[in-house]
Amino acid sequence: TDLVMGELVVQADRIATGPNPIANLRALGLALFEAMTARRWLAAYLMRSVDMQPNSMRVYEHFGQQVQRLDLTSRQRFHAVSAIVSYVVGVGSEMSQGPTGVPDDERAAMMAEYVAAWRAFDPAEYPFIHEVADEFEHHQDTEQFLAGLDLLLAGVRLQHASAG
Repeated sequence: TDLVMGELVVQADRIATGPNPIANLRALGLALFEAMTARRWLAAYLMRSVDMQPNSMRVYEHFGQQVQRLDLTSRQRFHAVSAIVSYVVGVGSEMSQGPTGVPDDERAAMMAEYVAAWRAFDPAEYPFIHEVADEFEHHQDTEQFLAGLDLLLAGVRLQHASAG
């Protein structure tokens, strides 16, 4: 774990030099997400034994230093980093457990099966499921992840803007 996180620290060192802390947070989140989806086991060990895995803390620190560049209180910074890292780790963990490395045609067949099951639900009782079934069938995991991360970062951006 520490070796993988060390590779991420090198990426984070480059990302952290960008002029826009919100964009840097997005890039850091994406880098961590990609590391987890490439290694199914990583999420389970990410923040365990941080005394023996200092690179996990270095990555966490990179998130924190970007938030420190924003006009937020310490509490807002803590909540922002906690929410962002929790989202990245949670979604990365979930998506890493799905079918990784599945060829596009196999993924399409799997998604069609899932969507067929969704469409079998009563549309009167499950109108949302029926509305988004096509979106779900054709979604890309990374795009879906980034959409959620962008929602979180929009909230951080609003807190920063309202402080000024």
